[in-house]
Amino acid sequence: RVYQWRDVPHGAVTLHCYKSSATGAARSVHVYTPPGYATDAKLKAAKLPVLYLLHGSGDDDRHWSLLGQANVIADNLLADGKSVPMLIVMPEGHPAGAVNTTERETYFRENRRLFERDLLDDVVPLVEANYRVDTDRTARAIAGLSMGGGQSLDVGLKHLDQFAWVASFSGGVRGLDDALAKLAAD
Repeated sequence: RVYQWRDVPHGAVTLHCYKSSATGAARSVHVYTPPGYATDAKLKAAKLPVLYLLHGSGDDDRHWSLLGQANVIADNLLADGKSVPMLIVMPEGHPAGAVNTTERETYFRENRRLFERDLLDDVVPLVEANYRVDTDRTARAIAGLSMGGGQSLDVGLKHLDQFAWVASFSGGVRGLDDALAKLAAD
């Protein structure tokens, strides 16, 4: 199975901590680099595409690696020749803090707003400053599960100048009026 640990070359997952300009708080992001990123001459000369992979509301930036096995899947797909080397960036999707159960709609609206700022103003620049990545929109994708699916639609559809590929898996799509209006206007 594609998510099972196999005897293939493995990449690395690195934790980055940074101060968010959107929230003023310390935040974290996990970044997967493919096998050979730091040692293979061909990869060292290349600028790689980036997938921004967003988690669901019950998870955080650790869960795509710990539970979702995104790094293992990427390693196996690369070994099987079914993928190209890329970075997978897994940001923390709750800049507004824990979900407020009494004011859910207000929380999710504010969380989407803060997440967009955090991703575009802090996470993308952090990745581009620390990794050899292709910065063209055609080499940048955003995808997510559940809450992250809604966030990927919200950010991706409003910023098609920055993301050529947008995907949502079982996406929470409440309150995406601004993103859909922007898409319709373009």
